[in-house]
Amino acid sequence: MIFGNPDLSMLNQIPQGDRSQGINPYRLIFEPYQNISLYDPVEIDKRRLREEIQRKLHEYFLKAAGCEQVQNCDPLKLSKIQTNTTMGYRTEFQAIGNMISDNQSKFYIVNGKYASVVDSDPSLAKKIAQETDSIIHDFFKRSSSSFPTKLYIVSEEIGVNKPHSSLEVGVAKYSKESDALGTQQSILGEYVDKNGKRIKSLENMDTLSHEIGHAILENLNPSARRDVHEAFADTVTFLVQASRKESIQKIKQQNIDLTKSNFISQISEGSQYYRELQQHPLYGEPGKIKEYIRDLAGVYKYDEKETNQYKRSLSLSSTIYSSWAEYIKYLQSQGKSTESSIYQANEVFKNLLVKTAENKVELDIPTFANIFLKNINDPKLREIFIKNAKLRNIPIR
Repeated sequence: MIFGNPDLSMLNQIPQGDRSQGINPYRLIFEPYQNISLYDPVEIDKRRLREEIQRKLHEYFLKAAGCEQVQNCDPLKLSKIQTNTTMGYRTEFQAIGNMISDNQSKFYIVNGKYASVVDSDPSLAKKIAQETDSIIHDFFKRSSSSFPTKLYIVSEEIGVNKPHSSLEVGVAKYSKESDALGTQQSILGEYVDKNGKRIKSLENMDTLSHEIGHAILENLNPSARRDVHEAFADTVTFLVQASRKESIQKIKQQNIDLTKSNFISQISEGSQYYRELQQHPLYGEPGKIKEYIRDLAGVYKYDEKETNQYKRSLSLSSTIYSSWAEYIKYLQSQGKSTESSIYQANEVFKNLLVKTAENKVELDIPTFANIFLKNINDPKLREIFIKNAKLRNIPIR
């Protein structure tokens, strides 16, 4: 069987199968470590992982087929599960194969309350787990619902410097999907090897915050459209950045005008990783290297005919960002300090974001904006939000 091959690079040539009818092989990594202590890095036993690839997956096959012995299984169902595991999860098999065959690195798993993280750097794995827990708790404490299942985070899933990689380069990705054993949520990162150093996309907290933003919205409202997802994730990203003590101190000490382009409005998904990616001969865009990929301080017009979801999302995310920045200025004009103004605005906008997302309707940009507006209690903030939404051609009722 193909599962025993530690290289597994041939899986790049196999067409994708039906993932829901297969077994996600990341279960081999995460499930044996479910009960380890919180935030305590544990080295993954690569030898055991290699030995269990066939045995444990076979056990999963039987469980998914609803039987204990092969002779008692429906052979067609068992064959379908095996086939779709092979064909549907080629990326995951490649990542596990790379992990097993990497003789230079150890890999660690860290359990948080909401996330389990795999990384070759135990301190980074711990940081990612703690950051994920902090963000999810901060938003879900405002919700009547709870975060249902753990996030599986593999920060070094794909090395984009490998020419044989057939994956779309996307810095990082959040997904929520079902295999034959249940539902899994994951955040998967990429890396670039350069000069003996591994530069990882999830080392940048904007990237991590953005993907966690997707997870938050998906679990509050699975009916949100993709452009709303991107706007919501970018909003979570800037609010997380603006909530850090060091960010507030920087704003105060440098007297930063938040209504103009600044380090909060600039979504630097990738940072050093992103800059390296842009210089890569396979994926780069010569002459277009920059520190960030979206700036929410701009004015972006809503266009329902725009097919690019990221561009379309900017009308909503920039409306929310500009309203947040102007509301802080208003609070300061009322005699509040910089720190208290930012803190109050952050709390108001986090509450509004969650309350709006919790509406169990299909959320497109105009619907989200109008529900958001309806939830605003402060007349001045209503005035600010309406002005910014209309400036960007978002239909306001």
